Amino acid sequence: MPRQKMPRLVTTTPVFHELLRTTTHKNLAKIIGVSRSMITSIATNQRIPSLPIALKIAKHFNKSVDELFMLKTAESKFSPDKEAQLLG
Repeated sequence: MPRQKMPRLVTTTPVFHELLRTTTHKNLAKIIGVSRSMITSIATNQRIPSLPIALKIAKHFNKSVDELFMLKTAESKFSPDKEAQLLG
């Protein structure tokens, strides 16, 4: 039986994306000790960061984890269009 994909339960917030514009994926990856592809995967919601990685990202940006990542619910699914509207 093929393995079913688990739904993504965590997503990045508009705050995360706004802060990510202040640096490169490569630079952030170097600072927190992961690969650039890991940062890209987190930014595109292809991967969920582990708690230690989420904490390091939050510490780097001087934010709380819940300001950068949130649980996905029916009301909190951000599309790129909705995110652009929110960020103005």
